[in-house]
Amino acid sequence: MDIESAAFRATNFIERDIEIDRQVDGTIVMKSRIPLRMRETSLLAYLRVQACNKPASPWLHQRKKGGESGWRSINFGDALDSVNRLTKSLLDLNLSPGQSLAIISENSIEHALISLASMQASIPVVPMSSVFYLKAGTPNNLVERLVAANVGAIFVESSVESSLALSQIDPAIPVISVDGQRPGCNDLLYAELARVSYGEEVEHAFRSIDPDAPTRFMFTSGSTGSPKPAIHTQRNIVAAIESNLMTNGFQQDGNVVRLDWMPWNHVVGTSVLGITLVSGGAFYIDEGRPVGDLFKKTIENLKDVSPTVYFSMPAGYVMLVDALEADEALGRNFFKNLKYMSFSGASLPDDVARRMQILAVRFTGFKIPFTCGYGSTETGPGGMMVYWPSVRAGLIGLPQPGYDIKLIPIEDGRYAIWIKGLGVTPGYLGMPELNDEMFDAEGFIKMGDAASFVDPNVIDEGLAFAGRLSEQFKLQTGTFVLGSSLHGKLMDRLAPVVQDLVICGADRAYVAILIWLNFEAARSLLALPAASDEELIQNPAVSIHISSLLREHNRFNPGSSTRIERFHILRDGPSFENGEVNDKKTINSNAVQRLRPSIVEMLYENEISSEVHVVNNIKGKNDA
Repeated sequence: MDIESAAFRATNFIERDIEIDRQVDGTIVMKSRIPLRMRETSLLAYLRVQACNKPASPWLHQRKKGGESGWRSINFGDALDSVNRLTKSLLDLNLSPGQSLAIISENSIEHALISLASMQASIPVVPMSSVFYLKAGTPNNLVERLVAANVGAIFVESSVESSLALSQIDPAIPVISVDGQRPGCNDLLYAELARVSYGEEVEHAFRSIDPDAPTRFMFTSGSTGSPKPAIHTQRNIVAAIESNLMTNGFQQDGNVVRLDWMPWNHVVGTSVLGITLVSGGAFYIDEGRPVGDLFKKTIENLKDVSPTVYFSMPAGYVMLVDALEADEALGRNFFKNLKYMSFSGASLPDDVARRMQILAVRFTGFKIPFTCGYGSTETGPGGMMVYWPSVRAGLIGLPQPGYDIKLIPIEDGRYAIWIKGLGVTPGYLGMPELNDEMFDAEGFIKMGDAASFVDPNVIDEGLAFAGRLSEQFKLQTGTFVLGSSLHGKLMDRLAPVVQDLVICGADRAYVAILIWLNFEAARSLLALPAASDEELIQNPAVSIHISSLLREHNRFNPGSSTRIERFHILRDGPSFENGEVNDKKTINSNAVQRLRPSIVEMLYENEISSEVHVVNNIKGKNDA
């Protein structure tokens, strides 16, 4: 059966029932007519519901450490008991009102439980990326963020391994460690805190939760500016989760199984974790990443876990489809229970989406819907979603229940996106001037992105992403380049050989790109199985192949704002520590260019380096 004739696997998506208000100035306000159903007002209330209804049902799963095989798990009943014990221990710290708990950790069972305990104790949590903060002297300064979030205690996986970063902070701040204590320091051991007895004080803490008080300070990823601490309340968090569950038809489905790697200091990652709690599902912590050899861990985990829903970034699907095509047993296990796949962060290349559907039909007889959500740290991350089977890439969907979307006309049929709803942050911590700038008088937050209608006459076709406003730039001629839109087109053309790319050209004469290869795909496609990474970068067959793809792109996109003149293949991958990759594992284009000025300059020199490839050369030394 071919994918064109195959039906989609059945889903429980909500109806597309959208109310439209077209205003005289061209502004459009959209919202779903389906009301948001809020069953509880805090995550702690949902934990109690699950512990009452299904106490023995496993919730969190994590690979065992120390060379042991298999998974360790905790069920809802034991999770509630541990959270209550940790709540008592955190109350005993006697932090000052308004002080928070910083969590500097990879995803773990302990991370999840102490986060919930802190919320139950009305101590706001501040999840922070271990990639950025467990090393001293990084640009994303730890001390500045601890001060900004008024941190009164810190949780880490290992205070010994984190000692370099912890040496930067006030020694009076208590540190809770899962593994080890620093010599000469009074670090608190997580296991001891999770064993204390508790009584009425914990029940009182639960009853005292204010759903509209700050409960989490989450730093934005920095993809559209400097990271900022967005305030989340319990009502914000629950509204976003319930909206996502309603949209996907999972509000009553306790059989949701997810294997997920997204870090919990990013709003998508922590939302996925919350979704399994609220729905009563199972969450498998994936210590892998769609980066280099780390992806091998994801593949090993997918051999054990058959997800009902799978999320990744587009770069993750570029790597996953190769693995699924190469391993029959892996493909069968992956698709066995899968109801839909989702992604965010960038457009999914058409070729990758098609290959995934070919596999889905092969193993299930059906296509599996791809969904894409649109939101941000500030929206929890709800807002819009593609909640209907679609084969079109680049969609960001229609409003979800509980969110209003305001579209402000800008140019070329595009609209700036503003969002309002119960899931939207009340503002940034300690930044009143920025709050005034980011919110309009009606409470809509300005997202910094643009969208366009797929068909202005058929609203149900939804909206397509039309670029980040901050990623627009001008060439020397004054011509605008829409960076995000161009990036999507190029990835469609260059995948799977190209893993990712950066678009250059601000105030230059033409557009050029920096490229990271997908080395495994390059070896396979170009029949170079024994070539090392460095040999692939230098091999003329690779640059000729990419040049031919770019010439084809240029044929259909001949304008100066879309045509690619030159490219360079980067040797070293993007740096997490230096901010070239943000927390959701997408590329910060500005940081890459700022940190690699000599390479960018090389793209524009009159005397062409042997490492620069000129796309439209016919007999040039680089692209013969």
